[in-house]
Amino acid sequence: MNHLTPPNFDYTAFELPENVSFTFHLGHHFNAADLPDWSVLDKTLRTVDIVIPEFVHDAGSKNVMAAIAMGRQKEYQQFQADIGDNDMGGWLHAFTSSLYGSRTSTANIDVMDTHPSVDAYIRTEPAVRRAAAWSVRERFDDIVPILNANLATIKERDQAILENLKPEIEAIISKNGKLMKKREGQPLDVHLYYGATHTSLFDAIAFQQTLTSTEGVTLNKSSDSLENELSQLNYANFVRDQDIQIEDVERNFAYLIFASHIKRLGFSNNNVSMRALQDSFFSIENALDLSSPTTIPKQIDEILRLGLLDISS
Repeated sequence: MNHLTPPNFDYTAFELPENVSFTFHLGHHFNAADLPDWSVLDKTLRTVDIVIPEFVHDAGSKNVMAAIAMGRQKEYQQFQADIGDNDMGGWLHAFTSSLYGSRTSTANIDVMDTHPSVDAYIRTEPAVRRAAAWSVRERFDDIVPILNANLATIKERDQAILENLKPEIEAIISKNGKLMKKREGQPLDVHLYYGATHTSLFDAIAFQQTLTSTEGVTLNKSSDSLENELSQLNYANFVRDQDIQIEDVERNFAYLIFASHIKRLGFSNNNVSMRALQDSFFSIENALDLSSPTTIPKQIDEILRLGLLDISS
């Protein structure tokens, strides 16, 4: 992927808010291990001006994060009860536990669950999961169009997020005299917590800033942001008009088999972060024969026997 090439979004469809400093936290969002240490997270959520978490919502839940931040116990307890089986359940539980009672302003720039991209994602995601569960003897050719269709739905959602960015932030500021006054003299500190796949949001905002030179806009990635995450790389290429190829599928399947095998050896999502699992895969990737997925478990066993693999959270 060429990071110097901007992602292919419609830059005429969105603007940036003035005098805002954006900090992106980009990583996995499955469990608490994928977030910064709770003490760091607590401090951040209580000192920034506006927090924006990734959160697809329905009409009744758009403002639930704001209610949690204000310390409304009923909404907080109901939210915690509702997220039990959610794919992001562990991450959401830890994040909202730190957000609860912080009294920090929150904005929701994500799409509603009625947005066309969500419906398309719901229809394509099961196919992607089925593809990931197929026998490795299946032709990878069959999986490529499914994955590309899935990435197209993510791009449509990201375009909507970019278009929501300024109006949602401005709406929060307009209702908060303290933020209005602060922005007159210095940039507001806005932190976004999104999955690493959405790194292209960061790239799009950076490129828009070069196009428009919007006054007072700065852009940073937090030190905990994840770089070179597999799905992030696939999507980053896709939004630069490079569809997924057979080689990408081979690599993704190798990682899925690797992760599954490691978990069978006694590790779990609860005690090993996705970052640690993936970093371990990257550390031995060059030693694996990715063209022979069925032998990957045996290859991993041999690497473990030789003491060449260390997995830690």
